[in-house]
Amino acid sequence: MIIFKEVNWTNTDNALRTMDENTNKLVQMDKEAKTNGKLVGRYIEHPIADGLAYYLITKETKTKVHIESVGGLGDDWTIPAWGDKCTVPKKLVVAMLSARDKLATLFGG
Repeated sequence: MIIFKEVNWTNTDNALRTMDENTNKLVQMDKEAKTNGKLVGRYIEHPIADGLAYYLITKETKTKVHIESVGGLGDDWTIPAWGDKCTVPKKLVVAMLSARDKLATLFGG
């Protein structure tokens, strides 16, 4: 699991601040990768239970991408079938990113 900065739960304000910093870093990496036309550095999100599991794209091949779960954002869910790291079809990831990008455009994000 990738964690940009460890969350210290002894102080709620600091924990929330750290989770915000981690989320901002993930979003910034995603924007930079998207701007540069790259998949590596973008993230996908997958609904699970009462939240989302976040995975960072760490490597790309012709037909597949390697993803790794991202922690320090909140609940830090992982998908049981994917675990902390896995390789998934590139076509699936591109479709997930396209859907997220279209929703962001639709809602002004």
